[in-house]
Amino acid sequence: MPHYFSQQFLASYWGVGNYPPVDNTSLVGTFEARAKAGGGYVWDTVLEYRVWCSTSDGAPDLYEGNDYYYVFETCEDTLDFSKKNLGCETEA
Repeated sequence: MPHYFSQQFLASYWGVGNYPPVDNTSLVGTFEARAKAGGGYVWDTVLEYRVWCSTSDGAPDLYEGNDYYYVFETCEDTLDFSKKNLGCETEA
């Protein structure tokens, strides 16, 4: 299942450049939104990284007021996107 951790947790726990890789990059973006956090690091694999966007926090309203997410193959890209865009959730 996809992983959701705060930016602060990831930066302090893994350090820059030490995030676990996605298990199969060809599957990134194919998992349902309801997959949520799954088993976390217990399963020793990352299926994809996500940034959830909330219109109530300033994200563009792309889906009639509903939250939405973007998927990434690396945690570094995920963190970079979340820092550069309004409405990105920083904690799960």
